[in-house]
Amino acid sequence: MFKEFTGGNQEKTDSASFYFFTAGLCLAISGSAGVSCRMTKLNRLTAILLFLQSRKVVRARELAQHFGLSIRTVYRDMRALEEAGVPIAAEAGDGFRLAPGYHLPPVMLTTEEASALYLGSQFAESLTDSSLAGPILTARQKIYSVLHPEQKQVLDTLDQTIAVVGPDRSDDRKLFAFQQAVLNRTCIRLTYQSANARHPADRVTEPRGLIYYQSHWHLIAWCRLRADFRDFRLDRITGFHLTGETWAEDRKFNLRSFMETRMEITSAFDFRIRTDRQTARVFREKYAFGMISDEETPDGIVTLDYVVSDPAYLPGWLLGFGNRIHILYPDSLKDLLRDHIRLLASHYGIS
Repeated sequence: MFKEFTGGNQEKTDSASFYFFTAGLCLAISGSAGVSCRMTKLNRLTAILLFLQSRKVVRARELAQHFGLSIRTVYRDMRALEEAGVPIAAEAGDGFRLAPGYHLPPVMLTTEEASALYLGSQFAESLTDSSLAGPILTARQKIYSVLHPEQKQVLDTLDQTIAVVGPDRSDDRKLFAFQQAVLNRTCIRLTYQSANARHPADRVTEPRGLIYYQSHWHLIAWCRLRADFRDFRLDRITGFHLTGETWAEDRKFNLRSFMETRMEITSAFDFRIRTDRQTARVFREKYAFGMISDEETPDGIVTLDYVVSDPAYLPGWLLGFGNRIHILYPDSLKDLLRDHIRLLASHYGIS
């Protein structure tokens, strides 16, 4: 039924192809009963085509699960797409794929989709650096250019009423270069200022991925100096140079698995504090990492349980809340705070 396309016009990349495709689909499903049924199937076929476009190969079972269809309906839909002129190739045991060169521009955005993309671009602009500011702006302009006048008015209103405020990274231009280094498997020589080191150190790294967590971008890379994978916070990289040297592809490395392992707490230190409702809101919004229990009584007394890997930083953090918190346990944490207070008193000459 489906065949490999080796010739013919596959360069359907202009926006006009969408309208020919839609007309073809209407003809292909014209046997269906009722206009509403035809439009429902048309929407589904368009969604299936976009799904195919986003992947190299898709199995019938994957399509059935994603769209909630039977396997038989999937094959009927694929036949309808082929009859509409979509070059679908299929092989037994492999799956469906679009012939190379075929492209359907997804220019028909709903107002909700356009608003979501606009808001997403605002976040992207706020949370990245100046190396990506230009591409984000042009992408937003392209989205805007294909919208209907009513949708443009919605985005104009959003532009005046929604703002995402992030840290100023206008002087930073690392993300795009590091992104390209990951894609091209290019080694990076870094000058890195570790939090515990007095002076920055040079590292030659093999970048594996970029990840944003705890309000900072991080480069995950193999460090040749340490002969192990390391997490480099981008704001601590004071200089870098793409060496031009490439490293062999490592199919065993998985960024998600690496981060899941890294986030595991191997040596746990748990503690419990009591505070008021207003202070608890600060803990929930800013310090949720490590919080495992949150209980509030009707009179506004909140008990919070935490598990952390290293208690050394806790005194400086918890003392900032003054008398708004009470440590319920363990006593060892109270001892840490007392020692910290004595050091501060000695430092400032307070007896």
